[in-house]
Amino acid sequence: MATTTGPVDPGLSSEDDVVTFVTTLRHPDNTDDYPRVIELLEATLRSLDNQQDRRCRVLVVANRDYTPPRDLSIPVHTLTVDFPPPADHLEVGARRQAGVRLDRGSKHAVAMAVIPAGYVAYVDADDALSSRFVGHVLGSPERAGWFVDEGYRYDVRTGLVAEQPDFNTKCGSSLVFRRDRLGRPDVLLGATREELLEAWGDDVLRNELGSHRSLRERLSLEAVPFRAAFYCVNNGQNVSKKGAVGGGRPLPRSLAAEFGIQRLPLPHMLSWKLRVEAARAGRVLRRRLSTVRGGL
Repeated sequence: MATTTGPVDPGLSSEDDVVTFVTTLRHPDNTDDYPRVIELLEATLRSLDNQQDRRCRVLVVANRDYTPPRDLSIPVHTLTVDFPPPADHLEVGARRQAGVRLDRGSKHAVAMAVIPAGYVAYVDADDALSSRFVGHVLGSPERAGWFVDEGYRYDVRTGLVAEQPDFNTKCGSSLVFRRDRLGRPDVLLGATREELLEAWGDDVLRNELGSHRSLRERLSLEAVPFRAAFYCVNNGQNVSKKGAVGGGRPLPRSLAAEFGIQRLPLPHMLSWKLRVEAARAGRVLRRRLSTVRGGL
């Protein structure tokens, strides 16, 4: 079953002009470095705390009790659940992703039980959002919601960043929608995963609450008209297992400030830039040599 901790009601008021960022943590059994998971979460919380429009709050859903840093000014609420790890978490490919979607969807369903109104934004616990995000969303309250179509892909190890088209198909930090557009099944906060599946339906729980692709079409979401999110990769804990950014550039100070990201030292980024370019040049040369040899 699901249990709750923190200032739960979970302290979520029913104002219509507020954005609730919902982020979920992977099950501790699904990682060999849970402290790193928390470290990445807190970097994300600091990015969200960078919003220019302060009409926002965060809801963290996790399998372990969590206490956010005291120096954050954005309200951070927590829910603790005791769902077991998905049975497919050690699998690969489609079977593994099905387990990931079930776990995330169950946690999002619990979050929906305590969010009464306003907008809900899904944010992965290792990404970053533009400081303009909340202001844009609440500036058009008649809209059903938005999806991030254009963003950035950021390598946290090298400090290199590149533009990421089709962002919504790549990253979970890409949806925001009005809470009342999703429906409200009659389910208690402490429901088991089986009860959540029965209340929401398997397809909705896995593919709408547990994924970042289906709701865009179902709710007729519109594209955010600017690059609104960072897909942070190469951090050792990406569920999608995405690797380094190739062909990127050192993170500019302006983007670091807008997205609330701690910028790595410039010499470090330039060193990695040279390594990436050298590796790419080597691959190109090997392909050309292979082509020449094949034609002999």
